[in-house]
Amino acid sequence: MTSKSEEENRPASDWGHSEDTRKRPYKQHRLEDASRWVASYHKGNSIVQIAANERANYETVAQWLHRLGVEIKLGRRPVQQLPLGIPRRLVSLVGMGHSKILRLVREQVWGLDTTPKGIEQLRNYCEFVHLHRKGVGVKEVAKTLGVHRSTILMWRQGINQPYLVKVASSVYQRSLSPGWKLLPLRISSGGNEQKDWIRVPTSIHGYNQVLTVIHQTRPLESTYERAAEYEISEQRIQRMRPELFSYLLGMMLGDSGKLGGQQQRFNSMNIDLQLTRKKPTNQALGEFVCMCANNLGIAMDQKKDKQPTGVQKFGKAPTPAYRWSSERSPLLAWMFSVGLGLRWDEQTRI
Repeated sequence: MTSKSEEENRPASDWGHSEDTRKRPYKQHRLEDASRWVASYHKGNSIVQIAANERANYETVAQWLHRLGVEIKLGRRPVQQLPLGIPRRLVSLVGMGHSKILRLVREQVWGLDTTPKGIEQLRNYCEFVHLHRKGVGVKEVAKTLGVHRSTILMWRQGINQPYLVKVASSVYQRSLSPGWKLLPLRISSGGNEQKDWIRVPTSIHGYNQVLTVIHQTRPLESTYERAAEYEISEQRIQRMRPELFSYLLGMMLGDSGKLGGQQQRFNSMNIDLQLTRKKPTNQALGEFVCMCANNLGIAMDQKKDKQPTGVQKFGKAPTPAYRWSSERSPLLAWMFSVGLGLRWDEQTRI
């Protein structure tokens, strides 16, 4: 929320992008204002742009131009537009305005980074929906918001939405107990896509909280395939799920590398496990760790062996290392930060 002094000092060009504009009472405009609007219109500025720059109501500008005999050109006034390809629920959410949406996602989502660019995209998207409902065309919206026309077309079709819009749509109207937030188990495209949302505590005060997190995840089929190699039945895996979670947490504290942490858009991590080939049992150990990750619905598989590098390469008996790597997940970042209580820059092994 901006202070009164900040509101007064905001540039005029910014008024067309805020939901607050539509709530502020408009001043009484005079003929000299209208004359300025006419000149601006003849220079190629649209009614939407003039209204935004002058902090005036769209209808007021249009009425004055008409009163002064200005011919409104086709394409520069509201017309019936194609319907938005987004659910009514999302239209209602966007109608809250970008400030309320920001507050919603910050309060309800764990590990979310609301980047300046993300906030700008959210503001533009909210304004796009508002202008579309007023009948403003794609070309005019693109020019007013300074967004490429192809982006506006995709927004109208309901695709390529800003990541904060997608996050808000996923968490809107979800009930949460105090001390709990939501996170997506899976992200892709740099956090622009999120899937499989679960509830997590912001701090752990009891074993039942951990069980609640585990029970929201679903083991991958590879969990049972790997379990069969250890002669562990599916029924036993179900009983072992808390122990498998604990084992993975222990490996994160010890032998495995943790890549990631505080990332753009979402805090997330992946596990990178490397074990020397000098010990044949390490193959089975690595597969067991994969099973522990798969138990939480996180993919983890063996990769190409890591060849000796640096000092190891010139040692007496340089040996490659088995290597396994998991997908990147906010849940792993939560386990590191909340489960282990570590900062992103802290080391877990000496």
